[in-house]
Amino acid sequence: MVGLVRTVGDNQTILYVQDILVDPHYQRRGIGMNLMKQVMAKHQNIRQKVLLTDDTVATRSFYRKCGFTETSELNLVSFYREF
Repeated sequence: MVGLVRTVGDNQTILYVQDILVDPHYQRRGIGMNLMKQVMAKHQNIRQKVLLTDDTVATRSFYRKCGFTETSELNLVSFYREF
């Protein structure tokens, strides 16, 4: 397997991008972008698309290129609690 994207949602109002993984040997070839485009096209009727990710330059850059906006730019806040 070269890459995968896994989502969780209700097919009505919200879609969580749970994972997007591309084998390091195949990164920077458009595979992740293609996977993300397919998911967004399949769920274009869903208004709220959400993901949480690591805070690195590479991940921020990738998701911006995919059309995502950081919540801090939208006066939103997110919370996390580890159990």
